[in-house]
Amino acid sequence: MKKLYLVVVFFLLLCATCFSGCVGEEKATQVDTAVYEWMDTELIDVVTGEAFTLRELTSDGTPIVVHLFATWCPACNMQLSESTAFLANYPGKAHVVPIDIDASESPAAIADHVKNRGYKGIYATSQKPIIDGLIALFGPEIMGLIPQTVFISGDDILYLGPGVVSTGDLAARLDAMHQQLTN
Repeated sequence: MKKLYLVVVFFLLLCATCFSGCVGEEKATQVDTAVYEWMDTELIDVVTGEAFTLRELTSDGTPIVVHLFATWCPACNMQLSESTAFLANYPGKAHVVPIDIDASESPAAIADHVKNRGYKGIYATSQKPIIDGLIALFGPEIMGLIPQTVFISGDDILYLGPGVVSTGDLAARLDAMHQQLTN
């Protein structure tokens, strides 16, 4: 009886291992597709009116810091201040692209908010493919608490999570990501 029990347990473990491998491969394929789709979504800089894609911004080898934010969010405004200081203290180290995820905020209202507060970066409104791509990569928690921060370097994407990331920490984390990618 013990032998039969061990054979059944072994068989179940073998099946579970094979099944989980198949599911993992399918998810990786979906993630790869989502990455390419949302990276090529056209965005409009709400301040200048110029069109761009995240893939175009990374084509020069400069990484991107993406912040998901809303103008009414106090922590988001702290993050945008930190990112403006980051751009001043570390020119050329990264593009900063805050994306407003509040559908009720117009591009003109966002542009006024950015200009009135002296924020720097390339500001855009969210687009469905970008949100869908981020959710596919990192799960629905990316649409939870804001601000959210994501680094993009080429096709490599790192999710830092919610909360304010200081100027120095942005620089240090970008350096760490660069070293990890070049090793």
